[in-house]
Amino acid sequence: ESEAVLFESGLRGVYFGLETFNQEAANLIKKAWNASHAKDYLPRLIEDLWKRQVGVQVGMIAGLPPESFDELKESNRWMIANGINHWKWHRLGINREKNSLFISEFDRNAEQYGFDWYVDNGKLYWKTAHATQRDAEEWVSELTAEASSYYTYACW
Repeated sequence: ESEAVLFESGLRGVYFGLETFNQEAANLIKKAWNASHAKDYLPRLIEDLWKRQVGVQVGMIAGLPPESFDELKESNRWMIANGINHWKWHRLGINREKNSLFISEFDRNAEQYGFDWYVDNGKLYWKTAHATQRDAEEWVSELTAEASSYYTYACW
């Protein structure tokens, strides 16, 4: 397997941008594999193939519709239960700078993916039927506070 070859070549730290375990949210951002396979794959990879000799860091996103805060808390609990070395919560960001070098289809057409906008104190924020940008920011703070005492080391 390629995972064994990576370890044999000297891999000792890896970052997985999983983003979500919610299948609908993963489909929305075109990451369907992660939601349907990562919970089976990561423990096998960490325990069986790499024998806990590779530091694993995971990136997760708060605010992807239709994922709820309860589901995010469950993802936190899964990371803890499975001994993931480190995971980082990020608030969903949508780039509104049309001339930016880094702009995706998702950024360009956020409205087609269920996003709307509101202004608060002169700043533009996203919102959906499931959450607002401010909700996601609060969720990240709470999830990180809960998770941080379980972190061991990151991949770099």
